[in-house]
Amino acid sequence: MLGFCAQSKFTRQLSNIFTISIIGVFLTTPTNANTSCRHILDKPDGPAWSKSAKPKDRDVFRDTYDFHRDWGTRLLLDTDPIWSDPEYLRQLHEFAVPRITNYDKFGPPSKLKADYENLLRSFAEGSVLNYTVTGTAANNLFYEYAEVAYQLRTGKRAKRVQLLAFNHAYGGSHGRTVEVKYGGNKPDGYGLPTPFIHPNKPLNKAELEDIIATEKAALDKIRHFVSDPTKEVGGIFIEPASINHGLRVYRPEFMTQLRALADELEVPIFADEIMSGGRTGKFWAYQHYEGFVPDAVSFGKGLIVAGVFQPSRLSNQSYFFYHHRQGPETTTAVQPLVLLQARQVLKAIKERDLLKNAEEMGRYYYEAMQKKAELSNIQKKGDTAATDGTKYVKWLGLMLQEPDGRLLPPITITKEQIDYRLSESYPKDRY
Repeated sequence: MLGFCAQSKFTRQLSNIFTISIIGVFLTTPTNANTSCRHILDKPDGPAWSKSAKPKDRDVFRDTYDFHRDWGTRLLLDTDPIWSDPEYLRQLHEFAVPRITNYDKFGPPSKLKADYENLLRSFAEGSVLNYTVTGTAANNLFYEYAEVAYQLRTGKRAKRVQLLAFNHAYGGSHGRTVEVKYGGNKPDGYGLPTPFIHPNKPLNKAELEDIIATEKAALDKIRHFVSDPTKEVGGIFIEPASINHGLRVYRPEFMTQLRALADELEVPIFADEIMSGGRTGKFWAYQHYEGFVPDAVSFGKGLIVAGVFQPSRLSNQSYFFYHHRQGPETTTAVQPLVLLQARQVLKAIKERDLLKNAEEMGRYYYEAMQKKAELSNIQKKGDTAATDGTKYVKWLGLMLQEPDGRLLPPITITKEQIDYRLSESYPKDRY
């Protein structure tokens, strides 16, 4: 008995040391990490600005100032005031203690989870079907959902259910979702003709005719494959706004037709919003298409936590019902600390109207780029060259396309920061 008590005391001491270490990391990293917290308006200094800088130092500079790579996973800066909220810091300390009371039935605390999901529903009615460790895992769940949908539609189980996928989607890096990656790996012709259009570029008559023809071909192929019992189609995979090979979207008219056809055929539409969630001026990119609502949405990256959200639809319960999957989460799927951070992101977006800021700053950046192009006499419609050869600035909120690749700044970015990035004083040797 004495040995047990002594061991318990020793264990508590270790827990306290662990807690202090964790809190120390959380509280010191945002203010001391040069790689993530240097402000875009800071004056040029240090090795990252030097022409003789080592590649590693230049990588730090590029990530911090150009927002091309790691910034694609972030919506808020590490120095954002939301991370200094006293209640957040109190709960951070509470949930950092490794004790089983942090969990309710192997999931995060009920109140924390309810707070997060209520905030999420304030942007779109619906419910979280599952939490996952990564966005790729969320996309892989679409195949499990597709099996359920296929069985409900046909009355039999699929040997290997398939998703019809539009081109240039990323999908993920492992699991079955690699089959939808960029559309090139789809087996047995399950890739779809993809009628991409580009934001901010009007279509001429010939281009519009080509796009409408491609839309018809995509819809015809969906109908053909779903009607073929040998194809075992369980769903349609789409990125409502794609940024992997240049910023691309769809005509709203096509998305309405796609939704109507999917309802007719009783096939669910799965939307990948892992990159676009919270960034486009609306919380979900699909909300830019009036009358279009997917059956399930994957999320992650800038929203901190990953998972699958099911938007509310009047018709989807008839063939796409798997609320029975919702149950206790595993201890690794959504940790309290992760969900706490994710709640803070949603709280900042809602309380400070950051969706509006994303829309306005995206437009401001676009117009500033056009003005800069006209002044420098480069080209009248902007100085962005997309990978497909078209030359114009492209934007959808703060999903932007530049000559060097995608531009994904935090949604708190200001006019002053944009002006500095486009100014002559902005370093030209940033790579």
